[in-house]
Parts: sequence; C-alpha cells; structure tokens
Amino acid sequence: MIHVVDPEDFRPLTALDELLNYSFHNHTAKEYFCPDCYVMPFRQPRMAPGKWSINFRCVEGIDHDGIPVIHVQGSKLP
Repeated sequence: MIHVVDPEDFRPLTALDELLNYSFHNHTAKEYFCPDCYVMPFRQPRMAPGKWSINFRCVEGIDHDGIPVIHVQGSKLP
C-alpha cells in the first residue's frame, strides 16, 4: 500500500543519511531502505520526483483494511 504525499506532508523519523539508498535507470527515483531489515518505507518516485511515496505498512496506527486498493501492472506503466 503506497500513498504519494507532498514534501511538506512528509516527516521521516529516521534521517535519510542513515538509510540505504538505491536508484536506477535515469536515477530520478530514489528508494530508501532500512539497513537492518531492508524494508522500503518510502521513496521518491520517478513519475512524481518532487513527492514521496509512503509504504503505509510501515506507518503505525493505520487501518490497512480501510484503505482502498488500486491494482496496477508495473510493466504497463509509462
């Protein structure tokens, strides 16, 4: 479950330089990983480089069953 937010609405609890960072292709997207468990809690997406994609499974206090799910086929994205 990923949700895209504006930079002013994003406040990570861990400093970005304490996380592993991965980028590929044209290096527009930046994915951040926990160095201990390798879960990706958030990323800066290629399609919206000024925003943040949040992995809601990493956010406490959210009713995951109450969030509508939109299925996409990654290979069909522009």
